Amino acid sequence: MTSADLPSATAPDRTSLAGRYWWLLPLAIAICSRVFSLLLLLRYAGNPDPPPTMIDDASPMLAWDAGWYLHIAETGYHPQPLRPSEVGGNHDFAFYPAWPIVIRLASLGGALPMAGTAVVIANVLFILAAVAIYRYLMERFAPATALPAVVLLAFSPPAYVFSMAYSESLFLLIAALFFLDRFGRLSPFLGLLAALARVSGLAIGAAAAAVLVLRREARLGPFLVCASVALGFGLWWVYIWQLTGRFTGWMQGSPSFSPYNGAGSVIHELDTRFTFELLWAGFVLLMLLGSLLLLRRRPDLGLYALAAIGMSLVGAPAHSMPRHSMVAFPAFAAIAERLGPRLALVVAGLFAVGEFLFVDFAFGPLRRPP
Repeated sequence: MTSADLPSATAPDRTSLAGRYWWLLPLAIAICSRVFSLLLLLRYAGNPDPPPTMIDDASPMLAWDAGWYLHIAETGYHPQPLRPSEVGGNHDFAFYPAWPIVIRLASLGGALPMAGTAVVIANVLFILAAVAIYRYLMERFAPATALPAVVLLAFSPPAYVFSMAYSESLFLLIAALFFLDRFGRLSPFLGLLAALARVSGLAIGAAAAAVLVLRREARLGPFLVCASVALGFGLWWVYIWQLTGRFTGWMQGSPSFSPYNGAGSVIHELDTRFTFELLWAGFVLLMLLGSLLLLRRRPDLGLYALAAIGMSLVGAPAHSMPRHSMVAFPAFAAIAERLGPRLALVVAGLFAVGEFLFVDFAFGPLRRPP
């Protein structure tokens, strides 16, 4: 174990007043950010030409992928495509099962309105995730870094997605709890849950693999996490195989939504709307830089962040890459540490302006989904 694996000497004393109430600041920041994001989204609540959704609700909090998650929570998965596309039709098994299951459970099987429940739960889960991330970053970095990092995350340009019925809030909380547990008893379960929440769960497997290779002792925990992530991904693969009757059925999921993904999507987007895509690319490049800064001193965090972003760069459409990059939350800490608290807060202010623009990109005339 290296010194980077040990709690920071600047971690707060829980017996002091400040130590007992360490959660108040990140809680306040997270709540303020959700109010800000909801206000930005509600500007488009009465849009006469709303973005497409799979459900009969034009709320901006339920548009795009959110409608697919709600449709799955209500009706389950289907072997056939549910909507035509340029590449043969959109399949609902492009969306992993953990979030629809949470929606169904939280709505008591539909006894409560699923749409409203999903939006409330998404916002609450992000608030809990922000508090957990702050706690972890305090111990792994320092309070002076942890707080600006949470602000950068909460007000980042794509952060409005945490107020929509998307799975990002759930995954972020799972990831935060996983790193807080530090390969304890809950880590294998959290790894399994992450693999069933998003394909980004493989990034948690990458972090565990880094610890497994770099540590000379205490290898059972990281090994069990790697195994649980592989198990979760394998179970999902087998389920889709049984659903579709095709061993390669999983590969019909996300690719069925766009003819352009990864590098091809970036090139296509830059050819069509060069000016606006510069903002998307700039945010992703900043997250990549933050991830690279982690590699030398905190390789497990660096590999987790790089894997989370890398999977998006390889297999996602360009307009979704900023959203996917947010789950690489340790990168925000690396950026905040390099900038210092004051400059990091200035950047957070610029991020908030960027969030205003990103919401307009999604729901204004451009109609580019997050």
